Amino acid sequence: MMINKFKEWLMQGREIEFLYNGDEYFIGNYEEGRAIFKGNEMKCEYYLEDDKFLSEADIDGRKLKDILIREDLKIITIF
Repeated sequence: MMINKFKEWLMQGREIEFLYNGDEYFIGNYEEGRAIFKGNEMKCEYYLEDDKFLSEADIDGRKLKDILIREDLKIITIF
């Protein structure tokens, strides 16, 4: 369920802060595309397509899609 809502937010151009494994992450929406950041550290490359971002972007080797399917993160803020 969370993955559908997350995809909707991405399609709307939203930016998302969330907690995963005790760390805070940020998904930004930039001209270069979407990327995941932990503080100032970029955790994945930029993706222009939301579906590709969800299926290929990862945090420490774990795909974002899998994290969302298992609901292993907690949303902090949606901008």
